[in-house]
Amino acid sequence: MQELIEHLEKWMLDDKYVQDNPLSYELYMVQHANQMVQVKEHFIRLCKSMLQKEKEVIMDAHIEGQRVFDKFPHTQWTNDQAEKYYNETYGGNK
Repeated sequence: MQELIEHLEKWMLDDKYVQDNPLSYELYMVQHANQMVQVKEHFIRLCKSMLQKEKEVIMDAHIEGQRVFDKFPHTQWTNDQAEKYYNETYGGNK
């Protein structure tokens, strides 16, 4: 999140610089649009990363919960069941 804040601050400062230095309107709009695309792309990557981390935490909790009741070792089946639980409960990462 700190990285996103720093990126937004830099973008705002760059935008102020553009406003303080006369440029053609078209050049200003192109620079502004490019900056917005970069911020949106960064935000999307950050959200995807956070969703993946959340999925891992939920699946790990499910696996640990199963170990409380089962004396079976951790296997691929356990992972598959945890992923199935996640997808059924949270709709997966769409």
